Amino acid sequence: MPLHPVDPLPADYDGDADSGLREQGWDRFLRLGDDTSHMWITTWRKKVDGGAWTYLIEVNDPAFCSPYLQSDDFVEIMDAVARWAPAVQAAAVNGLVDELMNTDVSAEGIVEALAARAVHGAEVALPYLLKQQKERQELRRQMRAASRP
Repeated sequence: MPLHPVDPLPADYDGDADSGLREQGWDRFLRLGDDTSHMWITTWRKKVDGGAWTYLIEVNDPAFCSPYLQSDDFVEIMDAVARWAPAVQAAAVNGLVDELMNTDVSAEGIVEALAARAVHGAEVALPYLLKQQKERQELRRQMRAASRP
C-alpha cells in the first residue's frame, strides 16, 4: 500500500505517543536527529498478519509532530527518509549555529564563541584526555609484558 496518513493511536489516547506506539506493537526502527534537535524523523515498524512488516514515519520539531504516514513498502519509507534527511541536517546545523550565537561569552559573534569553547576545551578537557592516553599506553605495555614468555 502506498504511503498514506494514519492515526495508529486510539482517538482517546492522551499519553506519550512513543509509549502508545510501543503498546500497539510498534518498534522504533530508524531515527535521524534526536529530541534535542530542531527537527527529527522517526520510523517505526511492526509485523502484521502473515509476518510482513508495515512501517510508520513521522517528522517532528520541538513543538509539532507531523501526521503519521504508513506504508508496507520498505523502499517507499526509506525514500521518504532520504527526501527529509537534508531538512533534518539543515536544522541540526542551524541549531548548532543558534547555540553558538546565543552564548554569553562574547557579543562579537561566532568566531569568538568558537575560540572561547576551544580555550575551555584546552584548559579542561586536554589534561583529562592526556591522562587517559597515558593510562592506555601503560595498559598496552603491561599486556605486552605479560604476553612475553
